[in-house]
Amino acid sequence: SAGLGAIVTSPITPKRVSFSDNHCMELGVTVAGGLFVLAVLKERRWPTATVTGLFVGAKTPLGLKKLETGYAKQSVQCVTVTTSGFTGDYRDEPEHNVAERAILHFPMSNDSARAEFPHCTSLRQPPFYGENLVSTGTMNEHTVCIGDVIQVGSCDSLLQVTHARYPCFKNNVKHNDPNLKAFMMDNGITGWFYYVLSPDKEGANNVIKVGDKMRVVKRPNPGWSVWRTHMALYGPNPSVDLEELKAMAEMRELAEVWCRYDAREQYKKLTGVELLKLEGACY
Repeated sequence: SAGLGAIVTSPITPKRVSFSDNHCMELGVTVAGGLFVLAVLKERRWPTATVTGLFVGAKTPLGLKKLETGYAKQSVQCVTVTTSGFTGDYRDEPEHNVAERAILHFPMSNDSARAEFPHCTSLRQPPFYGENLVSTGTMNEHTVCIGDVIQVGSCDSLLQVTHARYPCFKNNVKHNDPNLKAFMMDNGITGWFYYVLSPDKEGANNVIKVGDKMRVVKRPNPGWSVWRTHMALYGPNPSVDLEELKAMAEMRELAEVWCRYDAREQYKKLTGVELLKLEGACY
């Protein structure tokens, strides 16, 4: 606090104190006037969540035009995770059937669309937008960052955040409202995709269950939230900050399609300069 800082008269020696895997502080202890003074120098609180729903879907027709898609999903209590996503879950070709979009997570706390479209009764219970996983807790688009590595329960496979979900026109079709997609885009109601970091060992536990706890175990890009990257590229006022665009174009954990590509294109449009594409695997 300001009071503590005012009476510190000798150098503070930092000491890291962990209260849990997702909450730690860096404390400084000094002596002033014969008294020990404790000051909080840094505090880290990474978000946590609880899995409240798991969903997989077969290829089924959607809407009046009978679009064949895996958008419509059914609830399951547990599911096996592979590098392709959840076992038994069909993913639309070709844009969704990539490793960078293996699993789609949507937080229950993001309910502004349900409030804005009360007539859409299909928004009352998940799955809302073709997601595979819903959760309660402090994980949302503002608190989860690109590249976050997340452990779920006792599952040995880890999940790494790759990008915000770009809302699909199928949201409009399912919920029978032509304005839903645009509202989601403009307000960053996206959820996010995971790449699956599969363990290279025999007998690994690759099962996720409803009720499992979720926690961040690694954060390579602090400050680069899912919401920030989405709004910078696809929000109503896309970023014109060249340093921001260059940072996204060079962020290995951010999905190449569409995000890093679009960051390069946005940079080129503003400057006429074409940034180099990152080569090789991103994860």
